[in-house]
Amino acid sequence: LYSSFLDGRSFIGLEWSLLGYSGPTVVLIKTTAQDILGAFTTETWKASREFYGNAEGFLFSLSPKLNVYRSEGGGGGSKNFMYLHSDLEECHGHPHGLGFGGTMDQPRLLIPATFGRCSAGSLDTTFRAGDLLSAVDALEKFEIQTLEVWGVGGDDVIARALRDRAEHRERFEAAMDRARKVQDKSQFVTDMKTGLISNTLFQHQDSVRGRHEFRVDDEHGGYKI
Repeated sequence: LYSSFLDGRSFIGLEWSLLGYSGPTVVLIKTTAQDILGAFTTETWKASREFYGNAEGFLFSLSPKLNVYRSEGGGGGSKNFMYLHSDLEECHGHPHGLGFGGTMDQPRLLIPATFGRCSAGSLDTTFRAGDLLSAVDALEKFEIQTLEVWGVGGDDVIARALRDRAEHRERFEAAMDRARKVQDKSQFVTDMKTGLISNTLFQHQDSVRGRHEFRVDDEHGGYKI
């Protein structure tokens, strides 16, 4: 679905590849220190300022050691499984990026929208405790060498998920097209009012200014003489 090597390090590109995809996915990260870690999810990807997901997801490390950190489950574990917070939205104090576990202030695994100074903690209340990095320091930071996201689950599952993503993109593009038309109309009206576009539509406003018998009718939303 996405490869930083092929698609470039663009969070918008990463987001575009994920949003609306409804099948299981594997996020794979190779760090500059040659660690390999990631996450497995089964939830449909969406942009959200809050966590979502389900207990089927888990975190893992592949190299230099294989470890799987599943959901704590039960009543004691939190439900902060995953989130995708767009860098195009207002921050509201939440880090922009792709996150798993932990809290909004400090996710267990975080890929910032800048793709730099990523973090991988060893403890949170959603997934079982354990190191995701081989050389864990106090800050638990790492840099990405390669980031990939794969759709998994079999041909039929992937084909259906890709159709769902295509439908999501169509809805998004239709909404953007409507927004552009509304914006264009608003700008058109502004240009006419300011005289940038020659017109007579708003000339009545100038012709009645200063006339004592003309006034705004606030109650009925118009003018009266």
